[in-house]
Amino acid sequence: MGETHIQGVWANLVNLISGTSTGVANTSIGTLADLTGMEAGIPSSTISSEGQNLSLNDFEILNNNAVGNNSGYYRYMKNGAALGDFSNMFFISVAGTYTFRAFKNSTTIYKNGSSIGTITTAMSSTTSSCAVGDRIEGNKPFTLNQNSYPNLIGAYAGFAGYTFATRVDRNSPMGLMVISLEASNSIQVSYTTTGGADITSLTIEHTLTNVTQYSAFTCTLDDTRNYFIYSTKPICVYRMRASLDTLPLYPMTSEPKFGWYSTNGHILTTNNATATREASTTHREIKVLNSNGGVNTEINTTPAALSVYSLIGVSTNSRGGHHFLGPGAKTISDPDNGSTEFPMQLFTAESQGDGSGSEMTPHVSSTAFAKFTVMPESTAQFVAFISDTPGSIARYNSDGCLHGTQTFTGSASNTVYTTRFAAGIKGDFFSANTECFGYTDLNASQNDETVLFMGDAIDAPTCNTGGTVCREISLARSAPGTCSRACGFECSTRYTDTPVGDAVAVGNFIYNNEECVCDSPAPESLFYSDKCGLRSGNCYTMNPSTCEVTGISTCE
Repeated sequence: MGETHIQGVWANLVNLISGTSTGVANTSIGTLADLTGMEAGIPSSTISSEGQNLSLNDFEILNNNAVGNNSGYYRYMKNGAALGDFSNMFFISVAGTYTFRAFKNSTTIYKNGSSIGTITTAMSSTTSSCAVGDRIEGNKPFTLNQNSYPNLIGAYAGFAGYTFATRVDRNSPMGLMVISLEASNSIQVSYTTTGGADITSLTIEHTLTNVTQYSAFTCTLDDTRNYFIYSTKPICVYRMRASLDTLPLYPMTSEPKFGWYSTNGHILTTNNATATREASTTHREIKVLNSNGGVNTEINTTPAALSVYSLIGVSTNSRGGHHFLGPGAKTISDPDNGSTEFPMQLFTAESQGDGSGSEMTPHVSSTAFAKFTVMPESTAQFVAFISDTPGSIARYNSDGCLHGTQTFTGSASNTVYTTRFAAGIKGDFFSANTECFGYTDLNASQNDETVLFMGDAIDAPTCNTGGTVCREISLARSAPGTCSRACGFECSTRYTDTPVGDAVAVGNFIYNNEECVCDSPAPESLFYSDKCGLRSGNCYTMNPSTCEVTGISTCE
């Protein structure tokens, strides 16, 4: 790598950490440490100098990418990324066959630096067998997921940082994978069993020194513990099993984090390098601002300089409810009740329990926001988006046909807005006019919540020119009516976007014309059946304004 310059580090940090472009008159190494979580106030650490010895070389990877090029640093996927850019880099956590789906035409996917093929058409996919620790990159934005467990996506290098935290309180033992993004790294994993209090001593479970670049360290996390992962140089972290409570961890920073607490969630916090170096008490105040206008104080203490706090459950008013139906949340570090003191406490936030399955999702900063994303290889029960600005987002199928537009609604005073689609299928893509971040619930049998990584560009196909084919299907229709009436009628030709060989699923569409255009709105839901005079079949409930299948039941 080349020589590290503080100006270059700062320029990339502006893209990496929200709020860095304002509020700082003179950039210093101490400021860089405070913002990134380097030399954070993790008690009992044996690899930290407690903020006393700060080195610009520890930020070398923010000055250059992994192969020494200064191409910027981003928490969303970039069009035209080069090998070594963390924005377009993932690490495999569980071995198996993975599917990669492209945002844009001519997307090349690389495994450990070698091409595994080019996806010629946007929204199309390719597959590859992957081993634990394999490094996956793309020159353009893409999705990936494990074929057996669609929620498994691996560690994302764009979520790189120095300090991470997570709480394990169910589904143990849980796996943890830590990837060193730079050579000569030191990594430490510590924990406390105590939550809801300021803790000044942690139990050190793992210490690694002289860790090489791209090395994958794995270990087991036990219930019930609050874990803190610290490194001297950047890492990315993934918490996983084959299924259940898997998520890419988002680093501990002082910037606001956006997401849903669903039925519950955790907030873990610690002090920054400056507080640690000054060795004095600080004010630790964490608030949740909801999209419905609510403001809730979740943590309010005066801790020692070297201490952590694990909130094991957020208040009822901060929760969003089942399946991300309720208000979204913006969690902030606010020691001086809304002042612009800079920087604040370091913290991370995670959602737990959406009412089905057993999964978790991370909250992210606005620097992870972008305008485009693509559904991976699975059917989703919902697709939800969160933003800090109002706007709208459109859902298209893989053939480029519009299937609905949603408006972001929320609180102008809290600057948090959300919207939600009732379903999504593989290859669907979303295009917004404001930057946002996506969450979804993949695989109806597993009900696994996960994130939708965003990208800065997409190639939208022209409707009905390729990709998903508008094809004939035999269905009986009853409208107005009931499922029982539709199940008793004779079938005639209808049309659907469901691929040949696939059963109609929630999120697919049923049309009356061969153009697959929703041109027959009605005042109530429509009912279709594929029983067609046979002994058995299904009834499909359709939203007449969009032609989208919203429910499926068995004909009796």
